[in-house]
Amino acid sequence: MWEQYAGKASGVCIIFSKKSVLTQIKNQLELNFKADYIGYTRQYFKSMKGIATHQSITCRVKSYFENKLFLKHFDYRDENEYRIITYIKSNDHIFLDIKNSLKGVILGVNLQDEIIQDYKNILKNYVHNEHKPYLLKARFSDTLPFYHYERINF
Repeated sequence: MWEQYAGKASGVCIIFSKKSVLTQIKNQLELNFKADYIGYTRQYFKSMKGIATHQSITCRVKSYFENKLFLKHFDYRDENEYRIITYIKSNDHIFLDIKNSLKGVILGVNLQDEIIQDYKNILKNYVHNEHKPYLLKARFSDTLPFYHYERINF
């Protein structure tokens, strides 16, 4: 997936603790939310034809978007993605304190060396609750999967 995201593998992947983020949402925001792993399908999404009443529109739109937001094409199955969707009725921005949720950072294969040093410096000072995140560098491999990950000390 690195080729499709993060500027042809010149970006990063940030890894969070799912449990910690969900706890923060429940404790800090008290919002309605849906959280689940993404389902993967070989089929494309169907249209919403045949909607009639206001109530059926509301119900079908919510169901349609919930389903669509938690489905991706089968080609992306290796991502093992987990999504959290919140429902708010205002245009106000919400802030979620995730500083205790950071587990690690994976650096893309093509990330420039001077930027790698920046990440080392940032993570060197990023310690919360005696937890220090890890730093990995993606490297090309000749076999499947086409990447392996090497731990970087900082």
